[in-house]
Amino acid sequence: MSEYALIKNGTARNVIVADPDEAARQGRGYDAVIRVDDRPDRPGPGWTYDATAGTFAAPPAQKPPSSPPRPDRLASSRAAWAASSALTRTDALTAIAIALGVADPG
Repeated sequence: MSEYALIKNGTARNVIVADPDEAARQGRGYDAVIRVDDRPDRPGPGWTYDATAGTFAAPPAQKPPSSPPRPDRLASSRAAWAASSALTRTDALTAIAIALGVADPG
């Protein structure tokens, strides 16, 4: 058993573990089936494959988000709820119950 990359349009779409005959069978419909467990870089799905050079290249590293993370909305909502008066809470719950159809509006 070996690992084989299934190549479509110059990209490894999947890597399977199979014997050579099974790899060829599963590789029908792909552009190439390349054994990868004997390569030092161990390519995986998303890697590009240059058929002319017989080489793989890793996908580009994902960039971290450009904006800072948003504050925890649940924590701020809980704080606002805790600071509100009981009357305000009751009004909010009544409005939600009416919207859900489990309370009468009048």
